[in-house]
Amino acid sequence: MLFGSHWLKNVFFPPFWKLRVQHLYRTLDILARHKEALETALFDARRDLFSVDERPEDNLRWAEMLEDLKALHGIKLNLNGKPFLLRTELKGLAHKAFEAVGVRPPARVQPWTDQ
Repeated sequence: MLFGSHWLKNVFFPPFWKLRVQHLYRTLDILARHKEALETALFDARRDLFSVDERPEDNLRWAEMLEDLKALHGIKLNLNGKPFLLRTELKGLAHKAFEAVGVRPPARVQPWTDQ
């Protein structure tokens, strides 16, 4: 594959052609203005996820969260010939695990997909 065709297929995004230098400078100004707050927020999020052994009481909550996640189950249910996935309610601290990684918990009832 030629480099140009790879660029067109995977990198090229036509709306970017409307961007001008002043847009890029404005973005850099915004990033510079909020750099410290962004770095602090990112550092705190990383610390919260990966340094759970810092305080003994955190270890207890971590173990409790893992147990609550183990209690999360799903079953396949057929209603009027259509398959659905039904999950149990989130128990205890299970919702904190989803918050920590920045995703929503799966819906209680959703269409079944074979993936």
